[in-house]
Amino acid sequence: MAKILAAYFNSAASKDRYRLRLESIGRFLTNEFATDHSIKYIESSNVFIVIVGFNESLDISEDQGLLGFSNTGKWYDEAVYPDGNFFIYRKSQGSLELISDLAGTRSIWYYKADEFFSFSSMQIPLILLKGDFNFNSKVVPWMISSGSLGPGYSWDKELSLLPRNTSLKFHLTTREICITKITRLSVSSISNKKSLLKKFNEILSESISSLNISPQHTVHLLSGGLESRLLLIFLAIPKKLKCVTWGSIEAINSKKSDVGIAKRLTDRFKLDHDIYTLDEPALKPQFILDEFLKYGEGRVDHMYGYLDGFKLWKSFARKNIHTVIRGDHNFGRYKSPSEKMVRKAIGCEFISDVEDKILIEARILQNVPDWLLKEKYESNLDYADRIGIDFRHPYINSALNDLKHCFVEVNNPLMNNRLVGFSFSIPNNFSQEKKVTRDINGRFIREISYAKPHSSESLNSVLSGRFKGVLLEILKGATKEDLADICLDEMFIQGIIKGIESKSATHHDRGVSNFIKKLIPKRLKKRGTAFKRNKVPEIRLAFRVVMLLNMARKIRGIMRNNT
Repeated sequence: MAKILAAYFNSAASKDRYRLRLESIGRFLTNEFATDHSIKYIESSNVFIVIVGFNESLDISEDQGLLGFSNTGKWYDEAVYPDGNFFIYRKSQGSLELISDLAGTRSIWYYKADEFFSFSSMQIPLILLKGDFNFNSKVVPWMISSGSLGPGYSWDKELSLLPRNTSLKFHLTTREICITKITRLSVSSISNKKSLLKKFNEILSESISSLNISPQHTVHLLSGGLESRLLLIFLAIPKKLKCVTWGSIEAINSKKSDVGIAKRLTDRFKLDHDIYTLDEPALKPQFILDEFLKYGEGRVDHMYGYLDGFKLWKSFARKNIHTVIRGDHNFGRYKSPSEKMVRKAIGCEFISDVEDKILIEARILQNVPDWLLKEKYESNLDYADRIGIDFRHPYINSALNDLKHCFVEVNNPLMNNRLVGFSFSIPNNFSQEKKVTRDINGRFIREISYAKPHSSESLNSVLSGRFKGVLLEILKGATKEDLADICLDEMFIQGIIKGIESKSATHHDRGVSNFIKKLIPKRLKKRGTAFKRNKVPEIRLAFRVVMLLNMARKIRGIMRNNT
């Protein structure tokens, strides 16, 4: 339930020379967060630590800290690399060590200067400490194509992201950084289904039994899908956790939506269940956008779950909810008919994947690391598994988790190191279509189906409605200097504006079209996706450009006002 900035200076004199910058960090964090969150400082002669969203249950000091969950109380021991999902730092006599979990479920940036070493779960305070802002142009094509900052990039080109499954040691005397991988898995595939299911049950049960869960301070985020049902069976029902589901008003009134299915499940097992609506028509779109950028620092464009201006998450904090149980997983993916569709499903689309006239004419160059490319003899399922663990979890899911960390801790039991490691042993014929998870769920709950998505429940439709006006206003108000600052040209922006306005002029009712789509069998829809044109709707492009514009402006404004 916290975000952290920590700086370790060479000496007390070094820290004193940075006093004004440390004060500017304090001013920024107070202005940004103090209304809704507790802020705590931990300082000594050469150490400065500030925690946003502080709670007395946190185990954080000058010498060690745990954000997240560990399966052992001895995580601070130099020889221990625990299971769980977490970020850990621990200081010994000779070094400061940063540790990430196997899937990179928490994002930590670090920066080394001549007089200090610093790490943070927030980019802006680290940029303030650094003292200048060097916009990273590499994030631009990734935000345009995938709605994220891309593979390990940050807003400032001089900040580094701690990789997943990593121990980083900063040696206090030599000031050298040594980075090593923690877990080197030797995985053998389990081809017998009965043995596989037995092993999965065993590891899942052991993993969950090691969790220190306080039912009065914990809620289970229950959707109508597979993974949240698995955790309902193994965790929420045994611990009698309260369940929470949210959705649009339309979804709440549908028996087949996430809300409808979740209600049937909680009614059957007699669990407390709170239902929240994301519809807050009184909130101004600009306010919602500002809150989204404040808590997520513009790292990912998945704004749909925060259209209430974080009202849900603020209510958790007020009700003394410390932890939410979330069902991220690594136990199988749906079969994709093409390499491009694999990347689209993972949230890792390239500029070259998008067959869009506006993007083609813009000629935006993108740096794609070789490891993100499909290998010559790699199947689509193997490719999906690989970039799922190497891209989706550490760059998309971690960004989604960070949106909530000022309010609550996010516990992903299915992302514990041991379970993620076990997922690598599941062969494709069992992992495809999430067969293993379906099989285990089916042994406990057969008569309640999974939720069916609603066609209107999409960010694009919300952007085209409530947010279109403010997005167009921001784009039309952008100067050539604004666009040059984020490495985009005026013709690209005008193409987006024209596309949005032309669609508005020719808008027609899509109800019949959506009704016909629902009648098409799922297997035929999947075959059709192989030939479907990959296109980012103009309204989504507009939103992504606005995120780039607003974050660049925000960071530059904060630097001017606080330095």
